[in-house]
Amino acid sequence: SIRRFGNIGTVQITNLLGVFVNALQLIPSLYLQLLTVCTFAAFRAYLFSNVPQFNAHYFGVLNMGRIQGICFLAGGLFNLVQVPLINWSIISLGGYFTPLVCICIVATIVPVIPCACLQLRECREARSSAPNAGPIARIPRVSSLQLVGRLGSGSDSLGVLASNSYGNTTPVQVQMLSPSGSQGCLHGDVVSPDPLAVSLAEAPAE
Repeated sequence: SIRRFGNIGTVQITNLLGVFVNALQLIPSLYLQLLTVCTFAAFRAYLFSNVPQFNAHYFGVLNMGRIQGICFLAGGLFNLVQVPLINWSIISLGGYFTPLVCICIVATIVPVIPCACLQLRECREARSSAPNAGPIARIPRVSSLQLVGRLGSGSDSLGVLASNSYGNTTPVQVQMLSPSGSQGCLHGDVVSPDPLAVSLAEAPAE
């Protein structure tokens, strides 16, 4: 999803899945709630995998922990509101959960607006930086270590480990995070094998 729609596009898909899950709960059909459960599982998978990716891409690896902490703190504070809302639905409304579900739908729609503004800004920046450029070629599938090795070339598709235009992650920091030893070492734009491993592989067997 990130390769096709980008980081912010995947966030929008997550928001739409959240709206869809809550909308399904408004339909009084027990068998339809099986679809709700499956959609909710996909929503959680998108949410908990894309939030760290989004934070690392736009804020940098060094700021990722701080931003993640703020996100978890906000989620914990919101959890404190859930108990009064459920008591309100069960006790005051007599088990009528439609107002609570509508509140959840509105709360899920709210992030769509800033995400859409960010999408428009990125589209404008892409058009202004390359007004005469042709269509963007699809990125081939390569290993994560090869992506880290291309950091020096200014690739814009490095995902969690690198964001050249956002945050403050540097090539040196990425090299510190990358694997070492027998998996290879980084030199510029290519990943070269470990010389010790090569010499051992080429040595004749006794």
